[in-house]
Amino acid sequence: MRTVVVVLLLSACAFGEANTIYISGNNAGAVAVRKDISKACPNLTPVESSANAEYVLDIALDANGAANGTLTKSGNVVWSDSYDSNFYHYSDRGKLNGKLLVHKLGATFCRVKK
Repeated sequence: MRTVVVVLLLSACAFGEANTIYISGNNAGAVAVRKDISKACPNLTPVESSANAEYVLDIALDANGAANGTLTKSGNVVWSDSYDSNFYHYSDRGKLNGKLLVHKLGATFCRVKK
């Protein structure tokens, strides 16, 4: 019985979902997300190209540094949220909000996906 379970598990890993993610965005928030995605969502592996990714997470910052994130799979939105801390005078506000947004992703989407 254990052998069958192990074979099925290995088959699922080899042929199942890749669980890869590409972080899109050229801003401090996206950089923070790239650094923390493995901690926040250990079941998602970052990749260097959107062509090789199952999921694409687009990170944008508004003029005040609020982080907005949209996670898509095959072009369909599967998660979207934003984070805006009230540290208005903090110089790395976009970076902080990106870091807090990725942990919000981990607590919601990644927790359900496990």
